[in-house]
Amino acid sequence: MYKDELPVDPSRREAIKTALKVGAYATPVILAAARPTPVSAQVTGPSGELKGTVTDAETTNPIAGATISVGALSAVSDEAGHYVIANAPAGMQSVQVSATGYVTRVDTVNITAGGSTIHNVTLTPVAV
Repeated sequence: MYKDELPVDPSRREAIKTALKVGAYATPVILAAARPTPVSAQVTGPSGELKGTVTDAETTNPIAGATISVGALSAVSDEAGHYVIANAPAGMQSVQVSATGYVTRVDTVNITAGGSTIHNVTLTPVAV
């Protein structure tokens, strides 16, 4: 770009004039976005294991595919309704359990540092 070809926009024009005075040249830069890299959540401080079984409150049948979350960690229950979350943060923690067709439940659980805490959960089906 030459000095006689300056843009009409005053702020852009002044920026280019300043760049030309000091001998700088503007080069367009294209940044490519990369796919995000998955990062495993790491717990700092004491931790323990949280495990249990998720069942239907009306039928007592196990619920497969329920999501159990504590902090940044989560697990999905297997066909028998069992789940395990290793390295769960120790102490009083909010544990959320949800499954399609059921009311989400949130409980406060005291997770034992260095040990295993059992937290069995019954979910109530959503009224149709």
